[in-house]
Amino acid sequence: MKIGMGCNRMSDLQTLTERVTGIVGDVMTREVQSALENAPVRVVARQMSDQCLRHIVIIDRRRTVVGVISQRDLLKHFLAEPANENPTGDEKVVDALISRSPVTIAAELELAKAALILATNKIGCLPVVNQRKHLIGVLSSSDLVRRLAGGEQAKVESEYEFYVPSSGNASDAPAFVRRATGDLVIPLECLGDDIPATEHVLLGYNEPNGCILVKLVPNTRNAAGAIPVTWGSKTLLIPAFGFISRFPAAGKTAAFKVSTGADKRLIVLAPRNTRPSG
Repeated sequence: MKIGMGCNRMSDLQTLTERVTGIVGDVMTREVQSALENAPVRVVARQMSDQCLRHIVIIDRRRTVVGVISQRDLLKHFLAEPANENPTGDEKVVDALISRSPVTIAAELELAKAALILATNKIGCLPVVNQRKHLIGVLSSSDLVRRLAGGEQAKVESEYEFYVPSSGNASDAPAFVRRATGDLVIPLECLGDDIPATEHVLLGYNEPNGCILVKLVPNTRNAAGAIPVTWGSKTLLIPAFGFISRFPAAGKTAAFKVSTGADKRLIVLAPRNTRPSG
């Protein structure tokens, strides 16, 4: 069920429009984790666990959206199903757990209207489809929270002129994780002018030393797990909520020292021993 906007809550929409600008395509996640409708439930559950997903979009072989499975749906299924229910080995497929009337939206829909649809239907995400109803992205409540948090921060920061020391090593500015949103923030002054401004990155984590590797990728054709990034005037912003969920220790680090090597596509973030002053 693809919808644009069909409600009478104009006051709510007006309030949202004042706070949330842009369209769905501006903030939606384009690298979508999906599963086929005939996939076994346990396989999909493993996929969601490995990828730290709260929802997964179910599609047919034409990439047409047929439903969405949530962690809650799977939990209800496993609690209701005894471990030995299928002695023959036949596994239930996810098609049996989904509703056949999924709510979908278009990438051109105003973000405020999409936010109201999420709230009205009490769902955590909305599959985004093209004119052929094929899956092209997903908009989640987390995407909206990051948009709202980023907008509020920009509004506050615009009211201040920041102090810049006249001496000292400016490239020593640390990278850090915004704990409220899970965004990884890297100051551009640490990267140099010859860093390729790619649209996606891959994130890796070295658990023994706590270092994060940021790999800039020119395209996502052969880069599973690539994350879309935002290049601002002063920072590189990486939505790393899923990464931090997978590696909680990385999110607890106060600050990271930024370094690059001969290969400018690789950025290493090493934990600092002390929290930056101020």
